[in-house]
Amino acid sequence: MKMSEKFNGDELILKIEGVFDESTAFTIRDKMNDLLEKNIQTLYLDLDHIGYISSIGIGVLITAHKNAVKKNKRVLISSISEKANEMLKAVGILPLFAGKDK
Repeated sequence: MKMSEKFNGDELILKIEGVFDESTAFTIRDKMNDLLEKNIQTLYLDLDHIGYISSIGIGVLITAHKNAVKKNKRVLISSISEKANEMLKAVGILPLFAGKDK
């Protein structure tokens, strides 16, 4: 798993590559929590290079969304791989993260 971030004013793009499962989910969770503490309004997730998202990864995404809403911020997906898209659609949470492409 690899993560990188790019600031753009009050927005930040977090690019995550690899798998989003029990071996990486808590590292990703901690990173998203840290980023949501920064002076940004929107955290965009670039999931274009994610091959797999487990149920734990899905739970981390839902929690990040809830935490952002509490802080009057947003977590949106800017790009997503076909596999990750299928998984998030299947569980019905993709609309929570709908946003503009970056």
